[in-house]
Amino acid sequence: MKKILLISIAFLAFVYACDKVGSPYIEKNISNNNNSEEYKQNILIEDYTAHYCTNCPRAARELENLKEIYGKQIIPIAIHVGLLASPGNVPFNLDLRTLVGDELDNTFELSASGLPKGMVNRAVFNGDIKVGDGDWASAVGVLINKTPSMALKIQTALDTITRKLNVNINVNVLKDTTENLNLCVYLVENNIIGAQKDQVVGGQVTDYIFNHVLRTSINGTWGETISNSNIKNGEVINVKYENFEISNDWNMKNLGVVVFAYDIDSKEVIQADYLGLFSSLINSSN
Repeated sequence: MKKILLISIAFLAFVYACDKVGSPYIEKNISNNNNSEEYKQNILIEDYTAHYCTNCPRAARELENLKEIYGKQIIPIAIHVGLLASPGNVPFNLDLRTLVGDELDNTFELSASGLPKGMVNRAVFNGDIKVGDGDWASAVGVLINKTPSMALKIQTALDTITRKLNVNINVNVLKDTTENLNLCVYLVENNIIGAQKDQVVGGQVTDYIFNHVLRTSINGTWGETISNSNIKNGEVINVKYENFEISNDWNMKNLGVVVFAYDIDSKEVIQADYLGLFSSLINSSN
């Protein structure tokens, strides 16, 4: 135990030292959700939204309310889709749509059912995988206290000069399972400023702050297979992605990595986690 503690202290000293070194430098970070033996079930909430959708800010506020209640157990992604997300005249010229988001929307048909709409761990709630924001709290309540079957540990290294990102993920198996599992690694961005229709005087906010915005996937819309056979309690599956290039259009300091494992057959999310690339610089609401 003493040896492990000394190694942990040395690693933390290295990470914090990186924060103080002038550029060029590599920003390193590691999630700390799995540092104890008490693992928790995290909940992925995919918020399908659009800047011409008047009711969508209401859903965004509900996400923040849930994060206030459950903290880091809520993993949000805002996915801008459909005709209401198409860019228009200034100030609505911002385009937050993605190929990944379009593929997800074509598959799950969220925008076709009317925005705002979302999925909560992609689980069926009241007979449907598509869940209105008024039911998100109830859907979370059904899932949040489940005993997790796995825990995810994310580690990142970002070269701020070349804008190349490395992501290392450990999937810690907590109970035997025969599920066929894929792992997805998405990039999201916070604090994007633009115009948004809203139920306010004037009907719009021109300096609206968009958070948790899906930017892309590091390993494809549907991720990559991590298990198609029996996996046992105590196994650790390691997945690495190296030299992923960050677009110049994205603010590195506002980026984060969302990782989630899901059942290939049912599409239900088994576990999720989030790590900000510059988490010490991103406010606690992210």
